[in-house]
Amino acid sequence: MRFFPVYILFLMVHLAVFSQEVLLESLKRAQLSGDYQQILNLKDEIRNLLAHEEDPVMIAALSRALWIDTISTEESGLFDPFISSLESLGDDVWIGTRSGDIARYSLSERTWFILKRGVPSLAIRSVNAIKADRDRVWVLSYGSVLMYDMRTGRTFSPDLPDHSSFRGMQSLSLLGRGILVGTQGAGLRRILLEEETVIPHSILKNVTFLFQADNDRLFAGTEEKGLFLVDAAGKVKPVVENNRRTAGVRAMLPYDESSFIAGSYGNGLFLLTEEHGLFEYERIFSPAIWITGGVETNRGYCFSTLGNGLIYMDGTDLTQHHRGIAEGLPTLDITAVDYSAPYIICGTQDQGLLVVHEDFFK
Repeated sequence: MRFFPVYILFLMVHLAVFSQEVLLESLKRAQLSGDYQQILNLKDEIRNLLAHEEDPVMIAALSRALWIDTISTEESGLFDPFISSLESLGDDVWIGTRSGDIARYSLSERTWFILKRGVPSLAIRSVNAIKADRDRVWVLSYGSVLMYDMRTGRTFSPDLPDHSSFRGMQSLSLLGRGILVGTQGAGLRRILLEEETVIPHSILKNVTFLFQADNDRLFAGTEEKGLFLVDAAGKVKPVVENNRRTAGVRAMLPYDESSFIAGSYGNGLFLLTEEHGLFEYERIFSPAIWITGGVETNRGYCFSTLGNGLIYMDGTDLTQHHRGIAEGLPTLDITAVDYSAPYIICGTQDQGLLVVHEDFFK
């Protein structure tokens, strides 16, 4: 008889786990069928369970179901599931893959539109950047540029000359009705649909990041020599004295009127504070050093990483909240990130798209 209470406890735990698994399975079916009201009801039940759950494994499973929508690319028509870049435009998410796929995903309709399908190739076809203005989507690959006109549905590919010193197009920034492109060569390329201008500069070699801070200043990030500031007259200068600490920048987000939070692929997070035209560098301690992107949200800042999932920073005191597999993410390798309130849109190496509600970081 003394073992009876132990048996009852075991049975109660087993039934609780069983009921939670049934609840999670019901949510999957409701999401597939698009039953919005049923989804809301089931998520209310999950919230109640999560408030009292103590098992770490079940907490991760419930958190994933409540706050994270995983969108597989298996049935999308995409050739490659490795998402290398993305850009969110309200309800639409434009993505590019490592093998050259270009597609649009509708968050509300849960449907794909394939603009270009990737192919197996020994040549580098990775989509390196996507940027959109009010009616155009620009897509940058290693050796080509594509522009999609959202008004007409037409696609244009400028006939670009093969500059031996400016091959390997890696980063882009919108500039008027055209784009500014960073290359593996020494300089930039200004590209319009009808023409192109080459802007050579010996310091700007292997430019993998471009950020237009305002009409007068452009930040250009290189892989080895660091981050540079380009003014309206084309003058280039390093951002800080020991500029190699800013090498490999992948994100720059405005913090206040004189500061930026930056993330580097290899050097982690840091703060740049400007005073009298000069910048001071301050390292932000974080276990994540491989930053792949960053976005500003309504509440703070979110950075994507390889190997460390997502980092969320409070908008006031920059307190960090790290989220990985133990907290509910299905992967630690996030390759691209954007924001469409209240969702953080993530591209991954092997899990397709992730749509993460901002409440996941509370």
